[in-house]
Amino acid sequence: MFAKVRGNNSIRSTLSYNDRKLKTGQAEIIHVGGFIKDAKELTNKDVLNRFDQRITLNDRTMKPVAHISIGFKHTDNLSNEKMSVLADRYMEGIGFGEQPYVVYRHHDVTQPHMHIITTNIREDGSRLELRDIIFWRSRQVADTLAAEFSLQPSERTDIRQKSSFEIKEAQAVDYGKSPTQRAISDALNIVIERYQYDNIGELNAALSEYKVTAYTGKESSHLHKVGGVLYQAVDDNGRRIGCPIKASRFFLKPTLKYLEKKFIENKTLKESKRPRIEAAVDWALVGKAVDWAGFRQSMEREGIGVVVQKSKVGEEIYFVDHREKAVFSGESLGSGYTLAVLQPKLAQQATEEDVAIQRHHLRLHL
Repeated sequence: MFAKVRGNNSIRSTLSYNDRKLKTGQAEIIHVGGFIKDAKELTNKDVLNRFDQRITLNDRTMKPVAHISIGFKHTDNLSNEKMSVLADRYMEGIGFGEQPYVVYRHHDVTQPHMHIITTNIREDGSRLELRDIIFWRSRQVADTLAAEFSLQPSERTDIRQKSSFEIKEAQAVDYGKSPTQRAISDALNIVIERYQYDNIGELNAALSEYKVTAYTGKESSHLHKVGGVLYQAVDDNGRRIGCPIKASRFFLKPTLKYLEKKFIENKTLKESKRPRIEAAVDWALVGKAVDWAGFRQSMEREGIGVVVQKSKVGEEIYFVDHREKAVFSGESLGSGYTLAVLQPKLAQQATEEDVAIQRHHLRLHL
């Protein structure tokens, strides 16, 4: 748990930032303190009027607004209720328990975090000093709560990295034309957290859409023996390019240990997505897809990417369902969906189609 406090001079601009997140579904109001109405009953006007009423009691204060952001680790598994309790305890701890405040839970990055908007103007018009809170009290309270609620301890490096690795819009890495680490980070935040896969091969199939790969090294390498994982950009042919980056360098910290937990979680979760992919493949094979290009196009119309990449046994086919956020290897779907079966079947269909076309043209000329 790590808390960061900053003073602002405008309550409107501070609320506007969070309102934009609310409108796009990237945030929700989970709790309020010092309001007559409950969080679900409040309107934007209610919130603004409450703060305006308090702030106008002291027009000499240059920064009457406090914007607090509190971040947590994924392993903390915080519900909205527990996060609300932590917000109350934190506000009490820093001496703001009697102040009006609104708690927003944000979903714009993979790390669970909340924003608390409040004012340092008391009910009698006097001012609470933010300087002491910013420089020492906030950290002390956060560390105390982390210990009490068995939360992961704060790491200042994570918060410093937050602005650098916050997701805006993930795109395929364009090596040499955009900051590589940021582009890889965006891809990792989306794929690792939102897709369901249960091995490195399936993860890399999804990452390949963003021209990124996770590399665990050859079995004889030191990297493999110590359970390390590196992330790297790849070119159009899937070859690794640029400098590999350690998992610990990213805000998400997707180490092999972290990934292995995701493998176990995802194995059961993704099973319900299997029939959709199988049906899409079956339909593509009986439809107009007579070659690889047609097969891929048919699958893409269903929102499913077809990825062929090297594995320990040669080449393997993977299906990346972007609608359901699930990845399956052909082998995991069954013998009828492997690369060894699909390649000759599609080639045969293409040959039969060519023969049919030739016969049609021949009849036209007779």
